[in-house]
Amino acid sequence: MPLVTIAADQALARLAEFDAVIDARSESEHAEDRLPGAVNWPSLTDEQRRQVGTEYTQVSPFAARKRGAALAARNIAAHLE
Repeated sequence: MPLVTIAADQALARLAEFDAVIDARSESEHAEDRLPGAVNWPSLTDEQRRQVGTEYTQVSPFAARKRGAALAARNIAAHLE
């Protein structure tokens, strides 16, 4: 299925076509702004984002990306279960 880009007003008009709209951003990002009715299933929590960001600057980008990927995979699995 190809990726199709549509305007924001068209997307908002079509929200009812979906069973659920999942916002995978952190809790604070979701609280700041979201699509109407979107549920928040963060791939990384605010605290995890802070930890990964700190590791990125203090240890290495590679180590932080590995840690972030592992955390995201665990969080996604938990949401699905």
